[in-house]
Amino acid sequence: MLFLSRLRSFASAIVLLFVTTVRAQDTIKIGEYASLTGKEASLGQSSHQGTVLAVETINAAGGVLGKKLELITEDTQSKAGESGTGVRKLISRDKVAAILGEVASSRSL
Repeated sequence: MLFLSRLRSFASAIVLLFVTTVRAQDTIKIGEYASLTGKEASLGQSSHQGTVLAVETINAAGGVLGKKLELITEDTQSKAGESGTGVRKLISRDKVAAILGEVASSRSL
């Protein structure tokens, strides 16, 4: 029971942080990390194109909470170690509200 209570508190804090962050910006920054180059670039490119299409479709329909989505992408170069680096950049430098992950499970972990 204590676990569920803490989980609800944590989820509420995350939602509040998201809403506060979104209200302070002109756009909602969404981060993506993908294998755009390297040995698995074909998978990453396909995933990226789908993500771009989704963002364009959402923006054409008016965005989210009346704000346009801004996609910021980091290339993992098909290397496991680059995922962490890219995600850290998206969080600390770009201040994204959400992150869409890699299609390769080893880099998603």
